[in-house]
Amino acid sequence: MTSVTPRSSSRHDIILHLNTVDELFSVDPLSIYSDTGRLISGMEEIRQELLARRRFEAGQRVILMLPRSEFRPGTEDMINHAVIRYCRLHIAEGGRNLRLIWRQGMQSLRTGSVLFVVGLALSYYFTRSYIPEIAQQLLGNGVFLVILWIGLWYPLDLLFFARQPVRREVRMLSILQQVPFVIIVDETPERRRPPDSTRAGPDQRGG
Repeated sequence: MTSVTPRSSSRHDIILHLNTVDELFSVDPLSIYSDTGRLISGMEEIRQELLARRRFEAGQRVILMLPRSEFRPGTEDMINHAVIRYCRLHIAEGGRNLRLIWRQGMQSLRTGSVLFVVGLALSYYFTRSYIPEIAQQLLGNGVFLVILWIGLWYPLDLLFFARQPVRREVRMLSILQQVPFVIIVDETPERRRPPDSTRAGPDQRGG
């Protein structure tokens, strides 16, 4: 096990308290009955923390604090290999999402271009001098002008903006798979023993 303590951690490090090794990737719903229960997995918490940062720092680590009973020889290596696989799978998923958004954007652009041309033509027509002024203002400079821009707004949003969060997450995962995960024993009394979720369930409390 790597020799590290929370006090020696960098301000860029992420310190994560887990009850079991499995909580890094999944959460037992019944653990919510425990004071140390979790709503999301450790990896989801790490992803949220990294995405909330302005930039991804080099040299950071993820420090996992686990009960002594959860540590076995090779646990740290097992976790690091699992994290790399996790990141690669989600990077591949991100790539598929980027391609899907791009295809949707291009399809919407074709439809939106038609709407743009129709809106432009009608807007031009209803601003001619022989059209009553109220119709010019309401239709030429109002309704059809709005339709004109709606035709391009959605496809342009897909092509240039909707892809940015996915790109940022893919970039974050590419960095995360190079971040070392280290383990230290969490000696906090309530975490020395993993919670017994079945013992805390509602059926075991007389109800």
